[in-house]
Amino acid sequence: MNKKVVIGIIIILLLVITAYCVLRPKEIVYSDNPRDWIDETPNETLEVNFEQVTKGAGEFNDINEEYTDALIETVFGYDGIYEGESFKNKYYDPQTEKVIMEITKDMKPNDGILQGVIAERIDNGNPVAFIFLDEDWKNKLGKTVNIVWGAEYQNTKKFEYVSIKEGIYMNQIADDKNRFNEFFDNVHQGGIVVGDVSINDVKEGNTDGKTIMMLS
Repeated sequence: MNKKVVIGIIIILLLVITAYCVLRPKEIVYSDNPRDWIDETPNETLEVNFEQVTKGAGEFNDINEEYTDALIETVFGYDGIYEGESFKNKYYDPQTEKVIMEITKDMKPNDGILQGVIAERIDNGNPVAFIFLDEDWKNKLGKTVNIVWGAEYQNTKKFEYVSIKEGIYMNQIADDKNRFNEFFDNVHQGGIVVGDVSINDVKEGNTDGKTIMMLS
């Protein structure tokens, strides 16, 4: 075979291989280490990376978490209460009109704003919840913060300030599978409550003076 033809074929093969390597979809690697779930952003906030936490299935959109994988399509909703006053995603000081509590994946510890979020993930049919709170929660509420959850809010534990990034704390719980039907559709019973409440407060609906973040 002509030498120039051989060289030409080799060059074409190299170009084809290079194009394949460049254009093929890159496999996303999801970390199991929570320290890898917090991204630093240019505006000095720390972002909970929902794609990493939920392994590509969950997306945060201010008022809920949209969750979609090969078998499940559902939505988890958020609500908040600040010292007895309810809100959806942000609570503003009625006098200064400044935000003083927010349900958000973007947090700036020690800025005076209580910021936190709950991310739900479903592993092989088992729901798991990851609760993120910033330093301002610790400064304001300290050891009074509990997690209460379940279809009947029958489970409770103290929130432990386990640091995964400076100023960001995370707890993981096994959510109650009985909150959901077989297909995890949008009809969820009960929920997850995080705040200065007891299990009796939650069951009795006592929110007077309480500061709470909820996922249902």
